[in-house]
Amino acid sequence: MALLQDEWSALQLQTSGKYRGVTFTLVGRVRLSWESGNWNEWFCYFDDAQHGWLSEAQGFYQISVPCAAGQLPALNEVTTGLSISIAAHSYTVKDIKKVKCTYSEGELPFKAVLGRSSVSVDLASTGNNFACIDYSEDGVNVYSGEYCKFEEFRFSYLRELDGWRKPS
Repeated sequence: MALLQDEWSALQLQTSGKYRGVTFTLVGRVRLSWESGNWNEWFCYFDDAQHGWLSEAQGFYQISVPCAAGQLPALNEVTTGLSISIAAHSYTVKDIKKVKCTYSEGELPFKAVLGRSSVSVDLASTGNNFACIDYSEDGVNVYSGEYCKFEEFRFSYLRELDGWRKPS
């Protein structure tokens, strides 16, 4: 039987990359778990003084920044298929899941204690665009961004993983 790596991510604190020509650095991480699995959310600072998140789940990468959403439905009004307008764009609710923090490290914009719970609402739009609404006891946070391929980020300072070769 093969041994599995404790950490399956090539990303780590201080990994840097580029998005739309702007360099960012990963400074914190939260691992969120739900009934069917888990994923990493990496908190990052951009060189243009913005901050955002790089999500890493099942080989997919999403990068997002906070956005002003205007009037949002209450959590109990959100259902899959619902259309929501965020920052003058139309999105459709694709997924609603209760999540818990199962790990955190580094610098984060909130207190990510073990067991912290929230509801994550994933929304899709045209092309690779997406949005996420996070309903928690701390309030409601909204992020918009897009799906990108790993290679597009041109990462540096990646973690060495057995059996994996870094893209050149």
